[in-house]
Amino acid sequence: MAYPHLTERERYHIEIYLNKHFSLRKIAIALGRSVSTVTREIARCEMAGFECYIADYKDKIEEVSKREAYKLKGKLLRTVKYLLKKKFSPEQISGWLWVKKGIKISHQAIYNWIYHKAEDKEIYKKELRFVSRNRHKNKRGKVHIPERVGIEKREDKAKLVQQIGNFECDTILGKCNKSAVLTMVDMLSKFVFIRKVDGIKAKSTEEAIISCFKGMKKHIRTLTMDNGREFCNHKTFGKVLSAKTYFTNPHSPWENKVYF
Repeated sequence: MAYPHLTERERYHIEIYLNKHFSLRKIAIALGRSVSTVTREIARCEMAGFECYIADYKDKIEEVSKREAYKLKGKLLRTVKYLLKKKFSPEQISGWLWVKKGIKISHQAIYNWIYHKAEDKEIYKKELRFVSRNRHKNKRGKVHIPERVGIEKREDKAKLVQQIGNFECDTILGKCNKSAVLTMVDMLSKFVFIRKVDGIKAKSTEEAIISCFKGMKKHIRTLTMDNGREFCNHKTFGKVLSAKTYFTNPHSPWENKVYF
């Protein structure tokens, strides 16, 4: 059976009553609520030090997350077109629609409409403050990785997390891919090695991995990476470290994730 949530005002009163050392029964009577409702609320907010605004914000977030995103069509699409002509950016339009109308639509959906669905897309592109000539082009490009071994051939992850030395590697790209940070996370200990590398250049990545692990190579068992060109020299650093190298499936980088 559904019950009405406590209001923000009621939460502040609970905090005040707790500070005055009221019993749960007294608090429930003062609010006209059941003892179980008050007890649940206190338990829910205990980790936040019973800061009422946090609980209220959590409720709002939960409510928003349950709403379905709107489709970009009809009256909503006409509004987006109008705002684009007024030199609003897609990010501003997304924020304006949410604040003013309570409509949830991402700026990416607006960009996708402009670039892929608008009949007069060139007109709307001109309305954008900034148009990237390389939009939607994958900087990494289509990459052929020699002697690539897929993640499906790797040992079961449950076994890998029982022994130190199985690393999952990834790169965080900087502006225009001119710089990058290479991260290497041990699946068992969650220990992280971080190295700055020269963009997505395979040689720079190879040197960074070897320099990072060379002093402890007897402990390195496997390295798992995504299909970026920066890992093309996997055979070289794999041989130097005596480690097996594996790659995620194409377009599935989430397979190479360590959860803390």
